[in-house]
Amino acid sequence: MERRDKLRALGFQIAVFGLLVACVSLAPQFFGKDDFPWTLLVGSFIYLHGAFMVLVFSRSKSDVKKNLGALRFVRLGFVVVFALLVWKLFAP
Repeated sequence: MERRDKLRALGFQIAVFGLLVACVSLAPQFFGKDDFPWTLLVGSFIYLHGAFMVLVFSRSKSDVKKNLGALRFVRLGFVVVFALLVWKLFAP
């Protein structure tokens, strides 16, 4: 495995780790009902670093589209986490 492929795989892992950090904000043990979930922002910041690594270390333009398409599920996970947090914060 080439160095570029290893760094791209590491970027995928960092992006997924960012989603897991954002999911911690859904745990009621860590945050109350009225607390702002800071781990969502931290997880998004971690995801951006991972996605940037995937973008930089891709081989060609078609490879970039394929890899960012694979990260689509991680982005959908962030949308779900964000929607659940908004629902939790604004629930009566």
